[in-house]
Amino acid sequence: MPHQTYILRLVTPGFLGDAAQRGEWRTPPLKAALRQWWRLLLFAQQAAKGKHPSMKALREREGETFGHAWLELDGGRKWFVRSPLRLALDRWVAGDLATVSEESKISHPEVPMQIGALLYAGYGPLIYQAKNTVLKAPPALEAGSAAKLSISWPARAGESLGKQVQWLALLLHWFGTIGGRSRNGWGSIQLFREDGSPVAHLDDARFLSSVSVDLERCMQQEWPHAIGKDATGPLVWRSKTRFDSWQEAMKAVSEIKIAFRTALDPGTPGSIAERHILAYPVTNHRVNAWGNQARLANQLRFKVHSVQGPKGKSAFLPMAFHLPHRLPQELEKLLPDGDRPKAAIQRQLQVWHKVHGILDGRMVRASFGPAAAAGGSHV
Repeated sequence: MPHQTYILRLVTPGFLGDAAQRGEWRTPPLKAALRQWWRLLLFAQQAAKGKHPSMKALREREGETFGHAWLELDGGRKWFVRSPLRLALDRWVAGDLATVSEESKISHPEVPMQIGALLYAGYGPLIYQAKNTVLKAPPALEAGSAAKLSISWPARAGESLGKQVQWLALLLHWFGTIGGRSRNGWGSIQLFREDGSPVAHLDDARFLSSVSVDLERCMQQEWPHAIGKDATGPLVWRSKTRFDSWQEAMKAVSEIKIAFRTALDPGTPGSIAERHILAYPVTNHRVNAWGNQARLANQLRFKVHSVQGPKGKSAFLPMAFHLPHRLPQELEKLLPDGDRPKAAIQRQLQVWHKVHGILDGRMVRASFGPAAAAGGSHV
């Protein structure tokens, strides 16, 4: 069977829980990450051709590629497909990170005391206990932990599937994170060939443009389907500073998140406001129409890259990127008439322009050039 093999290395600790929530290298989270980026890759490439793939068509294509047991034919009859892709790790091994160390304290303008930087970005897998940040279900996968992943497929699937796997490997290398709190940069992974060289592409600028869609056009969809772009370029940022440890890089992520979250108006109690466009629920700022069960994940995501620092030493560089989409209509419909103008598309765009402005001030737009593709040492 044709196959491609990659070495996966964690830049930040990963919370890939087994049945007991203990960290372990496993294939299901990796397959989930591949599915997520496959959707983005297919949609963005279709959009670049002026096409508008329907959700039904995307789900069918996804089912044919990754397998499914839930889709129905027009007559209501279910049909089942086994994925042609085969994922295999060289070993399923448990993590060895038992405790959290080197955590710095940061300030939050809405909290009367300093808080743990790692706890802020990792609450859930990390908890506050006896005045310390600890792992909820140790151990986790340590930063630097690595595993070898082989992806194979039947020869009859043709070359197109192999090319998709290559594109997905590049997307995972640049933007991929896995496990709990991965949107905040935990479980940041980088991919390498078997000889140890980073995955690369001949023309990263072309690669990035092929998965980027204008912000206004992204707002026509209700799910994260492309990396957004505006007049300045793709909505991808990197830190102005390279850090000596992943802990310092994650501290920077927490500080940036606090900066743009607290810059948004939480509004009056019970009513939708700017901060609810960013994500929901919001601590101490409930929208009555949405209650406690509604969920809206943050479209802004973070990743930490391991890059070459001074004197050849490794350094850590945080990135942020935006996968824009509009509020789901099922949430908009719950709002009372007086609140609906606050959730209009133009209002959502205003909120995101404000957030982008903050990121432009605290970070710099990332450039993807030949040096970055060749060595993995620049972003």
